[in-house]
Amino acid sequence: MPEQFKKASDMAWLETCTELIRKRELLVLHPYDCPEGERTFGYGHNMELMNVQAQPPSTTAHELLFVLEHLTEPEKIAEYLLAGDVSDCYLTLVSELHEWGDYGYDFDTLPIDCKIVLVDMCFNMSWGRLSGFVNMLTAIQMKDWQKASDECIDSRYGRNKHTAYRARKNAVLLLHCEEE
Repeated sequence: MPEQFKKASDMAWLETCTELIRKRELLVLHPYDCPEGERTFGYGHNMELMNVQAQPPSTTAHELLFVLEHLTEPEKIAEYLLAGDVSDCYLTLVSELHEWGDYGYDFDTLPIDCKIVLVDMCFNMSWGRLSGFVNMLTAIQMKDWQKASDECIDSRYGRNKHTAYRARKNAVLLLHCEEE
């Protein structure tokens, strides 16, 4: 477990988020092309991101070694990759949001439902695309949950036939942040 993780009890929300992603992603136990044309496996793991040339070897190189050792157990491979992807999304958000905008903000202080939404969106589209949600991220920073919810839906993500349902569910979760 990465050292950035706090006590296990503080991170229980991450397992809730992982379970949500399991439900939202179709488990496919062979390589396939996702709607965006990316080669994918398991719970939406982007195989194109594997970088076995990295020196020192990156996490993805270790993933490849794990895959090669467990070819007869694709469910375990999918779970391993999902756990790594969710962890990577969490660590990316902690790092990137700390530096984001004029002031940045501490991801770990956000309401749990907001953290779940951001990890889910980062998992689904990567930080590169999520960082383009400037109005939503600003609204989150200002704790304007209605605007954050509206911005989640009022986007290509909210209008895309493959992601509109997910966007609506995430928008509802953002509205729950007012209650936290």
